[in-house]
Amino acid sequence: MRSRTLETHFEVFLHSYVPTRSRKGEVLEDHLDCPLVELLLLYCAGERVSREGDRREPTYAFRIEDKPEISDELFIYCLNDFWTTRPAADQVLDFRTISVSAGSPGQVFKLPEKSIRDRLEKIARESKGVFIFEDTAELQQVRRVKPVASEVLLGRIYEGHQ
Repeated sequence: MRSRTLETHFEVFLHSYVPTRSRKGEVLEDHLDCPLVELLLLYCAGERVSREGDRREPTYAFRIEDKPEISDELFIYCLNDFWTTRPAADQVLDFRTISVSAGSPGQVFKLPEKSIRDRLEKIARESKGVFIFEDTAELQQVRRVKPVASEVLLGRIYEGHQ
């Protein structure tokens, strides 16, 4: 019973990121998929033989590449949200923290370093001066120039979709 419950919970989690498909592999339009499916963070990478050896089951992998479907506004919102998990005194975050720390935008969206750098190079303009990317030979970091309410950044995401 426990393994069946775990399998059911995993299926629910998986379908938060991968569209529901029929047995023939077609996307089922009459199923309501989670909005996270649209981010295309996971994909079916192939199949393997089940542990029991009696059937084939799909294997999944993270899509680690630039994701233009993640808007700059969404990236900035997530960076700001990540910043709230840090000590209050932190006014700068180094590039590595933004790229690979647990809960960081780089890890949440599985973005390659080049994509993160490209986004940070234009963050001063896109954030309307809230964040500035400092890129020198010694350090690469983002400075938070002024605090901003999450609601303001969230509103900017929706402004771009009207």
